[in-house]
Amino acid sequence: MMRPPVARLLRDVLAEVVERGTAIRVRRAFVDENGLPIRVGGKTGSGDNRIEHFARGRRLVSSQASSRTAGFVFYLGDRWFGVITASVLGAQSAQYEFTSSLPLAVLKLASPALNRAIRDGPEDRMNRADDESVAVSSPVNPSSLGWEPAGRWSLASGANYAR
Repeated sequence: MMRPPVARLLRDVLAEVVERGTAIRVRRAFVDENGLPIRVGGKTGSGDNRIEHFARGRRLVSSQASSRTAGFVFYLGDRWFGVITASVLGAQSAQYEFTSSLPLAVLKLASPALNRAIRDGPEDRMNRADDESVAVSSPVNPSSLGWEPAGRWSLASGANYAR
């Protein structure tokens, strides 16, 4: 169990990630029933995971992509929390380039539905199977939708998938 002063400090540090750090994209995306901002905090992370082989003198001999990942672990106010992850497994991950800005963009796009769920009160709409305003699904392979990587994928550049 975490001592309350440590927990408060951790919440403050995680809020700084949203207010001034790598998750600034979702700052002020969530509001209460009075239109006031809900405190949001979290931790971003991403990885270009590779298997690398080195020769003597630390000379890189080969580098093979094994996966690409990005995530955001977050809390919204005192009651809501979640994790959004993006990943590409295998050698095909070398064709993708994204950072934790991808799950942040997804969270921001979902914010209208999440704001409705938060404002609806004590009933936990996030766990209702018949509620489609906030969808939870299993991972989707973009290729299964007929999408192919359009060069190096970059959220910042706007170059993404092509149908």
